[in-house]
Amino acid sequence: MRKPAPEDLQLTLPKVSRRRVLVVVGVLAGLGILRSALVVVPAGTVGVLFNRLHGGVQSQVLREGMSLVNPVTTTVVPISIRAHTYTMSNAETEGQVRGRDGIEAKTKDGQIVNCDVTLRYAVDPTKAATLYRDVGLEFVAKLVLPTIRSAVRDAAAQYPVDVVYSEKREELARALTATISARLAPRGLVVEEFLLRNISFTPEYAQAIESKQIEQQNAFRKQYELAVAAKEADRQRIAAEGDAQANDIRGGALRADPRVIQYEYLRKVAPNVKAVVLESGEVRSESFGKR
Repeated sequence: MRKPAPEDLQLTLPKVSRRRVLVVVGVLAGLGILRSALVVVPAGTVGVLFNRLHGGVQSQVLREGMSLVNPVTTTVVPISIRAHTYTMSNAETEGQVRGRDGIEAKTKDGQIVNCDVTLRYAVDPTKAATLYRDVGLEFVAKLVLPTIRSAVRDAAAQYPVDVVYSEKREELARALTATISARLAPRGLVVEEFLLRNISFTPEYAQAIESKQIEQQNAFRKQYELAVAAKEADRQRIAAEGDAQANDIRGGALRADPRVIQYEYLRKVAPNVKAVVLESGEVRSESFGKR
């Protein structure tokens, strides 16, 4: 008996079975399209829409959660809107870049300083599409770092080196925060905090600062010694004036009554003996406690 050919089997398949196959294929294709059209935006992220047919980057962004897009014409680019920290340091083990990544700047008086800084920033969700369209995903290297370097160098050039290192340091940090924020905000980045962590100098200038501090300490010590000597001179002058006044009083007493000489003599030779001046003018003495 002859086996049925494939053509015969196809002809003998019931119409209902073929319909079921088509339905299953259609369902699977629909599920595939739905799966590619369903986009999940993770927490702390927005989805920037890129439409291949209508204008490229769209101004509208997708928020957290599930959304439906046309997978044929639209691509979703996720961008984090969480806070990020970037540190630029001259220390080998600090910062995102291994090695010396600090900022070298020149002060108003021409001195070279090295600055370690930290920027805490986040992407503005309302401007994420603008940031992606104008800068791209490498906005840290293309926008953040050049802005920080430019702002630090411009600010350092407005102050002499001794001011940068001392009382104006906090003022400099506040000015830098305002400047960097004003430059990054229109591009889609929000500055949360800027820290001017450390300022260091060339070895030659550091030695000059140390020598200046030693000179200041020597000057302060000399001023202190002069002040102590002046006080001691005042004390001796006051004591001398007191002795002179006492001598004047004794001299007046001696001129008024010669017996005072005998009284003073007894006081010096016998401090524990009291002197008695008799009516006859004679001075006698007797020890305390004796009758």
